[in-house]
Amino acid sequence: MPLARLYRLPLDGLVGAPALGAPRIHPRPRVRDGVVTMPLSSGTGAWEAFKQVYPPAPGKPIKRWVHPGWDWIYVIAGRMRLLIGEDELIVAAGDAVEFDTRVPHGFGNPGPEVLEVLCMFNPDGAKLHSRAVEMGEAPDDAG
Repeated sequence: MPLARLYRLPLDGLVGAPALGAPRIHPRPRVRDGVVTMPLSSGTGAWEAFKQVYPPAPGKPIKRWVHPGWDWIYVIAGRMRLLIGEDELIVAAGDAVEFDTRVPHGFGNPGPEVLEVLCMFNPDGAKLHSRAVEMGEAPDDAG
């Protein structure tokens, strides 16, 4: 550090640290069955993040899936019809759901407007804590 200050060089430059590269990712949207999926992460970490846009499809049957992992979904706009286990929910804009993906699940857009969702998926089943921790509160109490 004293040499870096003396020569007015960043420490990385002084010791020849390798460049980290650009932090930007270059997502490419995918379209399947009218649903646009935009990756929001590199896909190399523990969590995968993506945005999906569903056109209104009130009469379209919803496919159910079962696979290892944990899903967290936030509805940005529109309404989401979620089938999970034996339950059926309508999730409105501003609401979030999370669930174990080993339970049969699927979702779609009952309309009438476009459905936009933010999804985070962990293939190992780790849960996402979505409750803020108050100052002085232990993180273990965050549930």
